[in-house]
Amino acid sequence: MVCKGMFLRIAKVLGILIGANIVAGLLLHLAGLRYYVSSGEDMKPTIERGERFFGRLSESYRDKVTRYDLVIFTRPDSPGVFFTKRVVGLPG
Repeated sequence: MVCKGMFLRIAKVLGILIGANIVAGLLLHLAGLRYYVSSGEDMKPTIERGERFFGRLSESYRDKVTRYDLVIFTRPDSPGVFFTKRVVGLPG
C-alpha cells in the first residue's frame, strides 16, 4: 500500500499549504492590505497589465504621500473601480 501512504502524505502537505494560505490571507486583510490586479497599461513598466499586487486603500495616509509613491484610489463616478497612479507633483 505504498500508493495509499504517498497519497495521504500529499493530501496532508496540500492541506497544510492551503491552511497556511488562508491564514496568511486573513493576516494581510487584517493589516489593511488588499489584493489587486492591474487592468491597464498606464503603469508600465512598474506594473504590467494583468500583474497582481498588494496595496492599502486608506484615507489615513493622505498626508504622508510623497513624490514617486504609488497610490491606489477610487473615484466617485466609478464606484468599485480602483485606480493606481504614481505621484509626480504635490501642492506647495
